[in-house]
Amino acid sequence: MNLVQFLFEEYNQNSLALITKQSGGDVLYILYDIVTLQQTQLPQTSPYLPTKAPQLNLNNVFAAFVSVAEPVDEISGTCNNALMVVRSVANPTYKGAGTLLYKIVSSVTKRPIISDRFSSTSDKATKVWDRFDKEPGVKKQQLDSFIKNNDNNQQFVDVQGSKIVPRTEPKTQTTEDDCVLPNQGDIGSLGHPDSFQFSFDVSSFVQNHTNMKPVLEKLGIKESDFFTQLQTVSNNVFNAGYYS
Repeated sequence: MNLVQFLFEEYNQNSLALITKQSGGDVLYILYDIVTLQQTQLPQTSPYLPTKAPQLNLNNVFAAFVSVAEPVDEISGTCNNALMVVRSVANPTYKGAGTLLYKIVSSVTKRPIISDRFSSTSDKATKVWDRFDKEPGVKKQQLDSFIKNNDNNQQFVDVQGSKIVPRTEPKTQTTEDDCVLPNQGDIGSLGHPDSFQFSFDVSSFVQNHTNMKPVLEKLGIKESDFFTQLQTVSNNVFNAGYYS
């Protein structure tokens, strides 16, 4: 059994659920633990004070967060129709959940994923992309990387380790795989130059969330407020340095 299969089986047993939300041009994905959620107690509130959504303690419920965005064709290229991972966060309590969520997002959307082309990628996230590159069974596609030169024209390049080498022409004649390097070709900020696609059965993670809706009703919290509170926890985890 490889690590991916182990993580899927392990976290299915631990009953992680997937919840999503559209936010502007991004789609946000969160994994959370339904077992811990069911053990969550409502905070005591004064009967004399009006209250909005109850503020739940979700620190140990939150497992991982990933936000993705569509490539902006006129700026970034089509990038093999891949989704860009804009931000990722993982609760260290759930080892491997951040990496797992990358795979779930690709599987749910049936699309490849790439590292961010507009902002730098953390060292931790770069290691995740490097593992994907060595993982068997992953559908990997090399992208035709380019930078914008001083005249704002495309300069196609090869990525060789930490260096970029200019090309006189693109690798392929199609524009479908054209994809910009981040920060005007600052290779130090690139997670990985290629795209990766995963195809796993993730229906249990989706169904687990559906099964939790009565629990959320019992806790007196709307699904949208629940997501917002999970996202707040993810921000706190990110600020503590546990981005993935």
